[in-house]
Amino acid sequence: MNPSGTVLVNYGANRPFTISPNSGYDISNVTVDGVSQGPISAYTFMNVVTNHTISAVFATATPPTLRISANGSGGLDIVWPDTYSGQLLWSPTIGPGAAWNPVGTTPVHVGGQYRVAITPTAAESFYGLGR
Repeated sequence: MNPSGTVLVNYGANRPFTISPNSGYDISNVTVDGVSQGPISAYTFMNVVTNHTISAVFATATPPTLRISANGSGGLDIVWPDTYSGQLLWSPTIGPGAAWNPVGTTPVHVGGQYRVAITPTAAESFYGLGR
């Protein structure tokens, strides 16, 4: 949250706050003076004449819904919304002992979505985890 900690505000002034999660996290809830505001990214105290409180709770980012399709080059195109800013991961196995690795290709950003093209070999498996 910016600013953070105890913040002094001139009597009657306005004070904006920006709430930004670290990469891989989403804003879960913001509480202002004990009242839940939901997952907002900004709040301004107007005409400050008394003490106020603001706090934020963050949660691990929800994995994106992936759209996977064959691409004409023997590979797969994977597309997801750009509202997800975390890493896209893959594993040769799934379940206990899975070794999740970042997809090595830099995604292309086009029209509100990210897209990567991968070409798995015969020795690799690809798993799409849905919700």
